[in-house]
Amino acid sequence: VNDPPALRNPVDAYSPPRVCETPGALQPACHFGQFFSYEDTDRSVSISGVEIADLDVGETCSFEQPECNKMDVNVRADKGSISLNTRSRLTFYENTRKGQGFTAFNTPSNNAVRVLY
Repeated sequence: VNDPPALRNPVDAYSPPRVCETPGALQPACHFGQFFSYEDTDRSVSISGVEIADLDVGETCSFEQPECNKMDVNVRADKGSISLNTRSRLTFYENTRKGQGFTAFNTPSNNAVRVLY
């Protein structure tokens, strides 16, 4: 069976602050969510809690070698740029400001996307 990978998106659990219930609230979190940065600033936004899981990747692996197949991961920014938590044990096929594409085993893949900048 080829099950789709499971992705945990930290935005799914976001609840706007109560102040946003007030009509005309001006706080950025009311309009942009929890991940934002003012334009023309050097402040980077860290997005933590991202996880990747695909049971099919390990189906053919043994107990002695639980990570025997690599995942293909592509992380993209619609606007701005994207950086990974780590680049250790990743094989890159795309390395641009807007996108990072790589293949790696499950553990290094999750270490790379655990926090995105």
